[in-house]
Amino acid sequence: MERWQGKTALVTGASAGIGYAIADALARSGMKVIGCARNTEKILELAKKYKSGPGCVDAVQCDVTKTEQITAIFEHIEKHYKHVDVLVNNAGIAKYDTLVSGRTEKWREMFEINVLGLCICAREALKLMQKYNITDGNIVNINSYTGHFHMNLSNLSIILALSSSFSL
Repeated sequence: MERWQGKTALVTGASAGIGYAIADALARSGMKVIGCARNTEKILELAKKYKSGPGCVDAVQCDVTKTEQITAIFEHIEKHYKHVDVLVNNAGIAKYDTLVSGRTEKWREMFEINVLGLCICAREALKLMQKYNITDGNIVNINSYTGHFHMNLSNLSIILALSSSFSL
């Protein structure tokens, strides 16, 4: 972790769970961490822990389903830190609805957070990395354990049949 001391990281979903633990570990290792989430209360508490170093935590409110909030975070980063060296795309949710009974608004929310939010954050981080010639930056995309195995959801065969009937 010595390589990252003094470098800047953005951690999405930093208010709880894995995101909180990552923000804490990065700050403990000497990084400047921008922790973002819809609710920043826990991140503000974490920031107090690092008032005297070795790293620091900056809590910034952001709903990754809102493009304007994501771009505002990157404007904040450029103004105060110039760029990010590490982006940890951690924000994510899971909605367990079947194809037959699923609610479109729940699927849309999951897609906006887990896919679009991740992509927009990556795009904006890459823009700053390129602008400031960061050649050793890293983007880490985190998914849940459920992303690593087949979930036995009813009506899954319908999804597979529909997807296999279309070609790109």
